[in-house]
Amino acid sequence: MAAPPISVPWPRRLARVLGPRACATAGAFAGLFAGWFGAGAGFVIGAMLDVARNEAKSRGRIEAFLGSPAGGPPPEPLPGYSAASCVALRGEWAGIADREARRALFDRFSAEAIPPGGRARREAERIVDVAARASRADLPALARWLATSEADAARRLLADWAYALAALGGARLESGAELALRAALGDCGLGARELLAARLASFPGERDPWTVLGLSPGAPRSEVKRAYRRLSRLFHPDAAQGAALDDGGRFRELRAAYAELTSSESRA
Repeated sequence: MAAPPISVPWPRRLARVLGPRACATAGAFAGLFAGWFGAGAGFVIGAMLDVARNEAKSRGRIEAFLGSPAGGPPPEPLPGYSAASCVALRGEWAGIADREARRALFDRFSAEAIPPGGRARREAERIVDVAARASRADLPALARWLATSEADAARRLLADWAYALAALGGARLESGAELALRAALGDCGLGARELLAARLASFPGERDPWTVLGLSPGAPRSEVKRAYRRLSRLFHPDAAQGAALDDGGRFRELRAAYAELTSSESRA
């Protein structure tokens, strides 16, 4: 049997409706003393004050969350984006030191990830702006919050952005840079499948190590070792079969993939 709906007292419902428009309502009533023209002017001036008041309130809520990510829920309607924005804009990523480049790229990715809608889009832009200016944000705590919360969309946005940022540095992602990137994203709660999807989106012409070994992302270490032994026997340049199949490039690719997938950082 369904539970009966919770009844909200009418004064509270009225407060929810009028709260964000308090200055406009008060201005309209005060302007009535000067006639209908005064009421209209009072409403317009009050509405402008409401916009500024609500903007300041929203920014304060975002700043409070960034200063203490475990202290309460993130600002609605975009849970997790405050943390993702701050980690993205203030962390060290893929050797890209240009903060403006990071900001411009994250602005684009967040705009694409946010569902269309005036209020949601304005809130997203506000979150990114506040995150870029935050000076006391605890990045490790924010990364842990992303990892343990249900902010799946924010984590995916962070992964897509991080690999796109790495792609700005060149057409190929070096092994050491990718290990560092995987470690940083792993601290933010990204798993192997999410990392693979983000990697393929930014480096479509470069095979990831799971594909090189013919494995599904996240396969256990034992399967990685078995696949490497089997394929290395096939493609080793010293073997007659390997010499016929390849000039050694495939074997080097196998070795690099195996080294990456068996390192502790890449298993994050």
